[in-house]
Amino acid sequence: MAITATFQIEPALISHVVSQIHEVTAAEPGLTPRSIARLTELAQSEKLAVLFADGKLAGWAAVEKLTKNISELGLLYMKPEYRSPENFNALAQLIMNSDDRYLLATYDQILIRYLKTAWHAKSTNLLGATLISRGKFITKRLNRASRNAVRSHLKQGKPLYAIVGRR
Repeated sequence: MAITATFQIEPALISHVVSQIHEVTAAEPGLTPRSIARLTELAQSEKLAVLFADGKLAGWAAVEKLTKNISELGLLYMKPEYRSPENFNALAQLIMNSDDRYLLATYDQILIRYLKTAWHAKSTNLLGATLISRGKFITKRLNRASRNAVRSHLKQGKPLYAIVGRR
C-alpha cells in the first residue's frame, strides 16, 4: 500500500478532499465540525494534513493557530478501514515535523497515552488549555455547531487535553 502524508493538496483535489472530510465530520459524533469554507481555507493555506493510501483519502488533521505560540490539532481522524499504527505514524510524523506546539483535546485515552510516550506530550486540563490559548480554545467553540458537538462529546465522557511539540 502506497502511503502519502502531506499538507500540500493539489489544487484540483481540494474540493473533493474537503467534501469528503466535511461529510465524515458531519456524521462522526467524536469530531467538531468545520464548515466547507473553513476546511477549504485550511487546505489552501497548507494547514490541513492529509493521508492518502493508494490514492484514496485515509485520514486527516487540522492545524489551527490559536496564538503566536500554540496551534490546536483538531479533526484528527483516520477512516476505520485505514486504521493502523503505520498509517497513524505517517500522519503524526508529518504533523510533528514542524517546530509548532500543539494543543489537542480528545476523549481517546489511548491517543493521549501514545502522545505522552511517543511525543513527550504534557497533560493539561481545560483551564490549562484555556490559559495557554489565551481563551481562544473556548471562544472558537461558541458557535452553534461547535456547542452542539461539545455537548454531544461530553455525553461520551470527560475530555483529555495534551500539549505536544517544542517547549
